[in-house]
Amino acid sequence: MVPRKFIGACQTRCNTLYTKGRASCGRSSHDSKCETCGDYESLGHTLQTCAKTYKVRGDRHDLIAKKLGAQLEMLGYVVRAEPHIRTPAGIRKPDIVAWLPGDSAVVVDVAVVSTRADLVKCHVLKQQYYDTPEIRTWVSENAECDPGKVTFTAAVFNWRGDIAKPSASDVLTLGLTREFLKLLSVVTLEKGYDIWTFSRKTTLGRHRS
Repeated sequence: MVPRKFIGACQTRCNTLYTKGRASCGRSSHDSKCETCGDYESLGHTLQTCAKTYKVRGDRHDLIAKKLGAQLEMLGYVVRAEPHIRTPAGIRKPDIVAWLPGDSAVVVDVAVVSTRADLVKCHVLKQQYYDTPEIRTWVSENAECDPGKVTFTAAVFNWRGDIAKPSASDVLTLGLTREFLKLLSVVTLEKGYDIWTFSRKTTLGRHRS
């Protein structure tokens, strides 16, 4: 990681990057509203909900999922990214379906959530969303394994790089390491800094024009 990225990741972790909300602390006359949304501009707003950063937030999610899938492939899993699975509730597209042919399979979905969110609850909701008979059947048929050998989990982080405890526990049982989980935390922070940088450049560019 280049020094600028490292410092930016640390600032993201510590929530010390500039925002209009932060700059307005103790200055009642200072504008604290996001120019795009009109909401209070905190770092959480910029990294999680601002309309201006929607696409780059998707890039953060996709990079985490891509690295997780690649690591599973290195461990010998067959990996399918975002398969379209028909269910009575509509098409479901879990981020990762991975299996050891004829043995077992796992469905993994990735999420980066607010620091106010309950990480464990978010993990459980992801599991419940994909654990349906239709998805279990689809996965077991493709993995050529018993439906009972299909498990459902998630990789849930908040934007400050913390991971849900059940997410960490489940991912470790797949053969991934704590060092890899730390890497995903760093990726979350680094991409968070990229999101903030994008937001600032867009704002400054608009002012210059």
